[in-house]
Amino acid sequence: QALSSGPEFRWAHPAWLVGRITADWPADWEAVLEANNRQAPMWVRINRRRSSPAAWAARFAAVGGEAQPGPAPESLRLGHPVDVAELPGFSDGEVSVQDAAAQLAAGLLNPQSGEHVLDACAAPGGKTGHLLELAPEARVTALDADEDRAGRITDNLARLGVPFDCFLEEVFGQC
Repeated sequence: QALSSGPEFRWAHPAWLVGRITADWPADWEAVLEANNRQAPMWVRINRRRSSPAAWAARFAAVGGEAQPGPAPESLRLGHPVDVAELPGFSDGEVSVQDAAAQLAAGLLNPQSGEHVLDACAAPGGKTGHLLELAPEARVTALDADEDRAGRITDNLARLGVPFDCFLEEVFGQC
Protein backbone atom coordinates (compact mmCIF):
# COMPACT_ATOMS: atom_id res chain seq x y z
CA GLN A 1 0.00 0.00 0.00
CA ALA A 2 1.38 3.38 -0.96
CA LEU A 3 1.99 5.80 1.90
CA SER A 4 -0.31 8.44 0.41
CA SER A 5 -3.29 6.12 -0.08
CA GLY A 6 -4.21 5.57 3.59
CA PRO A 7 -7.30 7.14 5.17
CA GLU A 8 -5.18 9.61 7.14
CA PHE A 9 -4.06 11.12 3.83
CA ARG A 10 -7.41 10.92 2.09
CA TRP A 11 -9.16 12.82 4.90
CA ALA A 12 -6.14 14.81 6.15
CA HIS A 13 -6.40 13.50 9.70
CA PRO A 14 -3.63 11.94 11.79
CA ALA A 15 -3.63 8.15 11.89
CA TRP A 16 -4.36 8.05 15.62
CA LEU A 17 -7.52 10.15 15.12
CA VAL A 18 -8.68 8.06 12.16
CA GLY A 19 -8.21 5.00 14.39
CA ARG A 20 -10.24 6.48 17.26
CA ILE A 21 -13.07 7.62 14.97
CA THR A 22 -13.12 4.25 13.21
CA ALA A 23 -13.32 2.47 16.58
CA ASP A 24 -16.05 4.75 17.94
CA TRP A 25 -18.19 4.92 14.80
CA PRO A 26 -17.37 1.79 12.75
CA ALA A 27 -20.38 2.16 10.45
CA ASP A 28 -20.04 5.92 9.94
CA TRP A 29 -16.33 6.72 10.26
CA GLU A 30 -15.96 7.84 6.64
CA ALA A 31 -18.94 10.20 6.92
CA VAL A 32 -17.56 11.63 10.19
CA LEU A 33 -14.17 12.33 8.59
CA GLU A 34 -15.81 13.80 5.50
CA ALA A 35 -18.00 16.09 7.60
CA ASN A 36 -15.00 17.15 9.66
CA ASN A 37 -13.31 18.45 6.49
CA ARG A 38 -16.21 20.70 5.43
CA GLN A 39 -15.81 24.41 5.96
CA ALA A 40 -17.56 25.51 9.12
CA PRO A 41 -20.29 28.13 8.79
CA MET A 42 -19.45 31.72 9.63
CA TRP A 43 -21.29 33.04 12.65
CA VAL A 44 -21.55 36.61 13.87
CA ARG A 45 -22.66 38.10 17.18
CA ILE A 46 -24.60 41.33 17.13
CA ASN A 47 -23.67 43.88 19.80
CA ARG A 48 -27.14 44.65 21.16
CA ARG A 49 -25.82 47.90 22.60
CA ARG A 50 -25.44 49.06 18.98
CA SER A 51 -27.94 47.11 16.84
CA SER A 52 -30.33 44.16 16.75
CA PRO A 53 -30.01 40.89 14.85
CA ALA A 54 -32.96 41.80 12.59
CA ALA A 55 -31.65 45.29 11.81
CA TRP A 56 -28.12 44.04 11.13
CA ALA A 57 -29.39 41.16 8.95
CA ALA A 58 -31.35 43.71 6.88
CA ARG A 59 -28.20 45.83 6.42
CA PHE A 60 -26.25 42.73 5.43
CA ALA A 61 -28.98 41.72 2.96
CA ALA A 62 -28.77 45.19 1.38
CA VAL A 63 -25.18 44.42 0.37
CA GLY A 64 -26.04 40.95 -0.96
CA GLY A 65 -25.50 38.90 2.19
CA GLU A 66 -27.76 36.40 3.87
CA ALA A 67 -28.02 35.79 7.63
CA GLN A 68 -30.24 33.44 9.61
CA PRO A 69 -30.89 33.47 13.38
CA GLY A 70 -28.81 31.09 15.47
CA PRO A 71 -29.07 29.46 18.89
CA ALA A 72 -28.01 32.50 20.93
CA PRO A 73 -30.19 35.64 20.92
CA GLU A 74 -27.40 37.71 19.35
CA SER A 75 -26.22 35.07 16.85
CA LEU A 76 -26.62 34.99 13.09
CA ARG A 77 -25.33 32.36 10.67
CA LEU A 78 -24.10 33.83 7.41
CA GLY A 79 -25.09 32.20 4.12
CA HIS A 80 -21.41 32.18 3.11
CA PRO A 81 -18.17 33.33 4.74
CA VAL A 82 -17.01 36.87 3.99
CA ASP A 83 -14.05 39.03 4.90
CA VAL A 84 -14.70 41.02 8.08
CA ALA A 85 -14.27 44.21 6.03
CA GLU A 86 -17.52 43.23 4.25
CA LEU A 87 -19.49 42.99 7.50
CA PRO A 88 -21.53 46.19 7.99
CA GLY A 89 -20.53 47.87 11.24
CA PHE A 90 -17.62 45.54 12.05
CA SER A 91 -15.06 48.31 12.57
CA ASP A 92 -17.61 50.20 14.70
CA GLY A 93 -18.18 47.23 17.03
CA GLU A 94 -21.69 46.54 15.85
CA VAL A 95 -20.87 42.93 14.98
CA SER A 96 -18.19 40.37 15.87
CA VAL A 97 -17.23 37.05 14.33
CA GLN A 98 -17.77 34.34 16.95
CA ASP A 99 -18.71 30.67 16.76
CA ALA A 100 -22.30 29.89 17.75
CA ALA A 101 -21.29 27.63 20.65
CA ALA A 102 -18.97 30.31 22.08
CA GLN A 103 -21.85 32.79 21.93
CA LEU A 104 -23.88 30.63 24.31
CA ALA A 105 -21.35 31.02 27.15
CA ALA A 106 -22.20 34.61 28.15
CA GLY A 107 -25.94 33.97 28.15
CA LEU A 108 -25.55 30.82 30.23
CA LEU A 109 -23.38 32.69 32.72
CA ASN A 110 -25.94 35.53 32.79
CA PRO A 111 -23.59 38.20 34.18
CA GLN A 112 -25.10 40.83 36.45
CA SER A 113 -24.00 44.35 37.31
CA GLY A 114 -21.56 44.35 40.20
CA GLU A 115 -20.42 40.76 39.69
CA HIS A 116 -16.78 39.88 39.11
CA VAL A 117 -16.21 37.35 36.34
CA LEU A 118 -12.95 35.65 35.37
CA ASP A 119 -12.43 34.89 31.68
CA ALA A 120 -9.33 32.70 31.59
CA CYS A 121 -7.84 31.96 28.15
CA ALA A 122 -9.68 35.07 27.00
CA ALA A 123 -7.90 36.04 23.79
CA PRO A 124 -8.94 37.43 21.43
CA GLY A 125 -11.70 38.78 23.69
CA GLY A 126 -14.95 37.65 22.08
CA LYS A 127 -16.53 36.16 25.19
CA THR A 128 -15.14 38.99 27.34
CA GLY A 129 -16.75 41.53 25.02
CA HIS A 130 -20.02 39.62 25.01
CA LEU A 131 -20.08 39.53 28.82
CA LEU A 132 -19.54 43.30 28.96
CA GLU A 133 -22.17 43.91 26.27
CA LEU A 134 -24.70 42.04 28.44
CA ALA A 135 -23.60 43.55 31.78
CA PRO A 136 -21.52 46.72 31.30
CA GLU A 137 -21.34 47.25 35.06
CA ALA A 138 -19.85 43.81 35.71
CA ARG A 139 -16.12 43.58 36.31
CA VAL A 140 -14.59 41.05 33.93
CA THR A 141 -10.98 39.98 34.39
CA ALA A 142 -9.67 38.65 31.09
CA LEU A 143 -6.42 36.68 31.08
CA ASP A 144 -4.46 34.80 28.49
CA ALA A 145 -1.06 33.09 28.71
CA ASP A 146 -0.12 34.13 25.16
CA GLU A 147 1.22 37.68 25.26
CA ASP A 148 0.61 38.38 21.57
CA ARG A 149 -2.97 37.14 21.68
CA ALA A 150 -3.64 38.95 24.97
CA GLY A 151 -2.99 42.26 23.25
CA ARG A 152 -5.92 41.56 20.93
CA ILE A 153 -8.31 41.54 23.90
CA THR A 154 -8.03 45.31 24.42
CA ASP A 155 -8.24 45.93 20.67
CA ASN A 156 -11.52 44.02 20.46
CA LEU A 157 -13.01 45.57 23.60
CA ALA A 158 -12.18 49.06 22.31
CA ARG A 159 -13.76 48.21 18.93
CA LEU A 160 -16.92 47.01 20.71
CA GLY A 161 -17.12 50.18 22.78
CA VAL A 162 -17.58 48.33 26.07
CA PRO A 163 -16.17 49.76 29.30
CA PHE A 164 -13.04 48.00 30.54
CA ASP A 165 -9.95 48.51 32.66
CA CYS A 166 -6.67 47.33 31.26
CA PHE A 167 -3.96 45.80 33.40
CA LEU A 168 -1.93 44.35 30.54
CA GLU A 169 0.64 47.11 30.84
CA GLU A 170 1.62 45.87 34.31
CA VAL A 171 1.91 42.31 33.04
CA PHE A 172 3.13 42.61 29.44
CA GLY A 173 4.14 46.27 29.02
CA GLN A 174 1.22 46.96 26.68
CA CYS A 175 -2.38 48.07 26.91
